[in-house]
Amino acid sequence: MLKKIISVNNLLFQKDKNMKLRQYCLVGIATSLIVATTDQVGLAFSFTLPSRSSLPCDPFSSFYCNKHTLTLPGADGGTVTTKLKKVSSLTLGGTDAFFNLLTKSVWAKNGWQFQRATTDLAGIFNIGVYNAYATLQTVGADIQILYNPVGQDPTGSNVHWIQRVISNHGYIFTRSGRTDLGHGIRENKIDVLQEQTQLNFVDPQNPQKLTFNPFYDTYGTANEISFGDFLGREDIGENHEWSAELYLVQETAPKTVTIYNGIKWGWSNTFTPPPPPPPPPPCNGSSGGGGCRTALASNIQVQNQALSDIEISKSSPTPVSVPEPIPALGLLALGIWGTFQGLKIIKDKQ
Repeated sequence: MLKKIISVNNLLFQKDKNMKLRQYCLVGIATSLIVATTDQVGLAFSFTLPSRSSLPCDPFSSFYCNKHTLTLPGADGGTVTTKLKKVSSLTLGGTDAFFNLLTKSVWAKNGWQFQRATTDLAGIFNIGVYNAYATLQTVGADIQILYNPVGQDPTGSNVHWIQRVISNHGYIFTRSGRTDLGHGIRENKIDVLQEQTQLNFVDPQNPQKLTFNPFYDTYGTANEISFGDFLGREDIGENHEWSAELYLVQETAPKTVTIYNGIKWGWSNTFTPPPPPPPPPPCNGSSGGGGCRTALASNIQVQNQALSDIEISKSSPTPVSVPEPIPALGLLALGIWGTFQGLKIIKDKQ
């Protein structure tokens, strides 16, 4: 058994040595030898990340940028922070959510068949660039991957990429542009141009091109050995959640797709508004009079209002009750009565 393992291992190494893609620099290759109960020998699928750099984050440089923070200018600005999501391996043949999305798709309804691979890839996904970015116009991330096949891994023009996208800000992409569905409109879709979902679409620039398929590389920045995605959202004042499941697949027969290994990646961003302005200082004389002037102005306003009310009272005085005048006949009677009382007093004295 040991001799068999060594012999097979040497064979795999010799094949790997002769591979054309060995010219690419692979960082941190992690491979392991698996001896199955059936005496089959293989290498486990893995991926590598770019080394971290002390340089400032730059989405166009080949290094790993985990977070990017941008402070917006102006008094009404804020802070935008974009973070990468951790890269992780996905289930061989796709997650249930991914597989169900394909088997219920427009392609499946028109004769396409999707099946899960039974053997892991032996090679790796070499992630050369994985960056978060935040600008005054856009937030998002950039990823670039080199597929390095080993041994019996699929190769050639029948190798493709299929990507599932889940986000809280939907877009529709076409050959002529894009349609923004708006923030808060969730999407869960296979990442292709809308024309690829149309059975009778004919590419005017290449009428022989097969476009009715779920492959990212039909119009995206990818081919049988590499994948690239540079994406973002323009409403930087909103919080975004964006993630993807990316798989290497092979069209093993017309309209028959075998799904191999994949990775999960993505990004998110948060917007933090600027802090509110501080309250005015108290009127205690310790602030140089600024707060006191504010309080004084308020008092003057109240006093002016009170003075205004007083002026209105002077111009329109409240009526005062005045006794009615005594009639002339009453005055005559009063005088006679007074005279009578005076004479009576004199008589009483005599």
